[in-house]
Amino acid sequence: MRKILAIALLFILSALHLSDCIELTDLPVEKKVQYAVRIELRSRDLQIEKEPDDYGKWETYKVTVPVSDGKDQLVFHAIYAVRDDIFNTGQVETDYYDTILKYCYDSYEGEKDGIVLSERDYEGLHKVSLSCSYGSPEDIDAGIQEIKDFGIYADRLNGRGFRLDWTFMRNHRIACEDGVTRDWNEQIWSFDNTYKDLSPVQMAEFQDELEEKLRAFDRRRIYQLSPETEVYDGSGRLIELESLPWSRTGMWIRNEEGSFDTVYEDVWVVGSMLPIKHFYDFCNELEIPVSGDPSDYTVTVTDGGETHEYRFSYSFYDDHGFYYLKDGEKTHGGVYSFSLNNDLASEITGIPLIY
Repeated sequence: MRKILAIALLFILSALHLSDCIELTDLPVEKKVQYAVRIELRSRDLQIEKEPDDYGKWETYKVTVPVSDGKDQLVFHAIYAVRDDIFNTGQVETDYYDTILKYCYDSYEGEKDGIVLSERDYEGLHKVSLSCSYGSPEDIDAGIQEIKDFGIYADRLNGRGFRLDWTFMRNHRIACEDGVTRDWNEQIWSFDNTYKDLSPVQMAEFQDELEEKLRAFDRRRIYQLSPETEVYDGSGRLIELESLPWSRTGMWIRNEEGSFDTVYEDVWVVGSMLPIKHFYDFCNELEIPVSGDPSDYTVTVTDGGETHEYRFSYSFYDDHGFYYLKDGEKTHGGVYSFSLNNDLASEITGIPLIY
């Protein structure tokens, strides 16, 4: 089993709820559930049993599909959920596809060393999701192939096809101020239905494009998380700011006409956020008192007779997320991936910045 190091790919099976407003107002709830489930399964050979406990005001049922045609018995759950309080109408939702997904996972004999099954109870249903972890950006192609192979197997076994939502999660390791090294997981890309809807040629083209985008987002985070101004990617190449998604020079400020003017065109904004190391240089440019270096510094601001100190560091991350110190007090919000949003930058500089 290969060692999992850095990047996590999370894809979640959409429940494909039976929620297309199957509403038969003249039938008892149990009959509505039975009708909806039979339509979805295309079968009349099933048993529905009222659960002893409901989920809030919603009625819950256990659905059993008996053994037939060499197939194992299948048990899943259905709820009659009333989500419209005005008209008091409801719809049938199930965890049928989650149950099928778990069955496919348990019976799959292909490569799944990096795939982890997660289960949780949600609104009376048992939800299932899968995560696939891989060790470096260079392993993206192998990770996609492993998930794709499993998806094809699940489709064949089910016979009717799944709709898969895939979400890529990046795992970063951060050496924190309290001496603890913590993992930060971040969603960086998502898509669905690719292997079902694309031809082999289209899939290859999409996969190349996806890998390029994933690596671009990965380089952006590597740059933002590093206190250095010259940052190199995993292959040893210098990361060029121009190549990073949603990055640009300059900020905006609203003028008297209500439109926006570009200001401070020599300051780089990366991913719509201002990296701490860039804010250090920005404060020096504005002649705001700064002590320390770009990796750990304090900004001193005096306004209206009050003086405040803001301290930023590339080790300020804890179990609640990124933070900074204001007058020695830990403050979450305003900082993300060691970068400032425009509200915090405006508060400190006194300039109504937008970026």
